Amino acid sequence: MAREKLSVEERRRRNRDYQRKRREKLNSDPEKKYAMQVEDRQRWKRRVQDKKVIQIDKMGDRAQRNLRKYWREAQKRSRQKRSCEGAVQEADTPPDSPQDQDILEYNARESRRQERERKERSKT
Repeated sequence: MAREKLSVEERRRRNRDYQRKRREKLNSDPEKKYAMQVEDRQRWKRRVQDKKVIQIDKMGDRAQRNLRKYWREAQKRSRQKRSCEGAVQEADTPPDSPQDQDILEYNARESRRQERERKERSKT
């Protein structure tokens, strides 16, 4: 019996779950966490030595400008995306109930009255 093919989203979700559990397991043990960090550092150094990764200070001026421009645009997109998510969340939030609005109006009147009294006291 052949297995049913999973959708791309389902495969990604399963992979995310697997990776999250794996990271939690490694992070729970300090020795394993340290070993993983050392391994990651060695992997990074190997990649730099093999010139698979080029650090920005080793690039020419034009390449640096292009990369920084790419970073700025990516950051701009990220900020835009976050602000849109906030707008969607605000749109989904129900309006204040009339009772809450009455309380806000009452508090505003009280503060105006208190401010007026303070001004009158300071004049005398």
